[in-house]
Amino acid sequence: SVKEDQNIKRQIFEKLDCIAGGNTIIASNTSSIPIGIIAKNCKNKSNIIGLHFLNPASYMKAVEIPLPTFTSKETVNKVIKLVKKLDKEPLIVKDIPGFLLNRMMFIMLNEAANILHQNIATKEEIDKVMVLGANHPLGPLKIIDLVGVDVTVDILKNMRKELKDNKFAPSPILLKMLEENRLGKKTKTGFYEY
Repeated sequence: SVKEDQNIKRQIFEKLDCIAGGNTIIASNTSSIPIGIIAKNCKNKSNIIGLHFLNPASYMKAVEIPLPTFTSKETVNKVIKLVKKLDKEPLIVKDIPGFLLNRMMFIMLNEAANILHQNIATKEEIDKVMVLGANHPLGPLKIIDLVGVDVTVDILKNMRKELKDNKFAPSPILLKMLEENRLGKKTKTGFYEY
């Protein structure tokens, strides 16, 4: 897992592709960039796959497996077996920007930030309504703090660019927090103090 930047991910995968043997599975935990883009210049594509653990990974049972057309059945079966061994539920999804969960989830996270930005509700109210009303393990603003404001903004920008859809435009409050280096848990301050 590295920064949600397709150029960085592509460079790493190209290096790994040269180093790893032909039977080595190379997986990415990317959140918004299709595996097909990351592995574009790799030669051993049949062993490349997505393995998207969801946040918080220790709690969430689902693991998305974005499946590009070039990944072999053998690789898919080995990864499914690994995910089950970790006591998680593998979900095969299309290799599209944001896959399945993040395509929906980041709209919600961004809208939660917009609601706070527009002074419609407090951060505590926003998080509480999703925990108690939607049975989420964490509220959306706490999820952003866990994921990182920088990563959240990168994911939103990637999906906006790839899907050509302005509904993924990052909330002004997220851009302000990014500018102020209030990135969440990693900087000890985000929507909450840590």
